[in-house]
Amino acid sequence: AATNRMTILNNGNVGIGTSTPAYAFDVAGTARFSGGLTFGSSASVSTNFEIGGYASISSVITQNSSTASNSFAGSLDLAKGLRQTGTSANYFTGNLGIGTTSPSNLLDIYSTATASMDIWSGGTSTDKKFTIRSNYQGLGTSERLSFLNGAGTELMTVASTGYVGIGTPAPTAKL
Repeated sequence: AATNRMTILNNGNVGIGTSTPAYAFDVAGTARFSGGLTFGSSASVSTNFEIGGYASISSVITQNSSTASNSFAGSLDLAKGLRQTGTSANYFTGNLGIGTTSPSNLLDIYSTATASMDIWSGGTSTDKKFTIRSNYQGLGTSERLSFLNGAGTELMTVASTGYVGIGTPAPTAKL
């Protein structure tokens, strides 16, 4: 008996592995694209979405499933951000760059002036937030790594001289 492997409906929908395609291009099973793949407005993936090469995404990737995962083994550019609302994990193999397209370490955070990272323990209350900030303003003691509380107060500073200050942004001694 002959098996129908591809279907083209009168409305223009094309199905591979399905005789009732619900979309313009509907694949039942695993699909592979060795060239480029472009999504015009939005893409919905019901289980896993894996990219082994390069991906450039100009909007937000949102994951809200407790069973799905995103795997990016190649290069990924996010112009808007990566957000997860479920309980599953996003993971990256290789180097991850924030503010750089050529990270040389597992995590590179780059800024032409001040790079910072906020650590929150839930909610939006500033009493549950700490900031780690790299302050580059030229050569000398103005280069420093600072730890701030939610109110923006510098709690501890490590200067480029190796001096460590607690409660001061400009330490003048080893501790």
